[in-house]
Amino acid sequence: MGLLAIFCDMGEQWHEEFRMWLSEDMFPARMRIGFPACASYDLVPGEAGAEADGSQTVAPSFLTIYETSSTADLYGEPYQGLRRNRDPRDAAMHERMIGMERYALSLVGPIISRDGDGFAHYAYVDRFDLRPADVQAFNIWFEGEYLPWCSKMPGLVRVRRYLAMEGAPRHFVLHEFEGMAFYDDPLWRALRKSKEWALSAMTYGAPALYKCAIKVP
Repeated sequence: MGLLAIFCDMGEQWHEEFRMWLSEDMFPARMRIGFPACASYDLVPGEAGAEADGSQTVAPSFLTIYETSSTADLYGEPYQGLRRNRDPRDAAMHERMIGMERYALSLVGPIISRDGDGFAHYAYVDRFDLRPADVQAFNIWFEGEYLPWCSKMPGLVRVRRYLAMEGAPRHFVLHEFEGMAFYDDPLWRALRKSKEWALSAMTYGAPALYKCAIKVP
């Protein structure tokens, strides 16, 4: 499967219209051309990424994600036609986006997936790069230790890892949870402090936790 992910900020005066535009225009149009699921998330207050020196960085306020049957769907005419033929409302909303970061992502295994269609209520997102010399060690740890331990977390729905066809950094991990019970769990805290994360170079504002505002289905 593929994933389109868009991070952005926006002036507070446009927040309500932003949600209406997504639910009335963007999501229905993309569902009509075969996208299985769409969702938009708000940054959980107080959440931020951590720099190597321990300082905090503010993550983008909004994350909108679209699931596709294949990454190729993001390059075919049905979707490209929507992007090419923007109506005035569409064009205006894109102009109001601040610091937009757009990712076209391709799913890579392994994944954890439990029952349920569509996106979950909470999304915890990692965005990072790896040095070529560290890729193998990180992948072995991620598959052999990180995912098995993640599967024991309360409320976990899915963990999916993607590589970016467009967008940077290249590595993108989407954790989905039904609630916040995981967040203060000692196991989660220990996993997030694993030494292997030191191999990754997280982008500004990552990792970050988001709460769903609207979604279909």
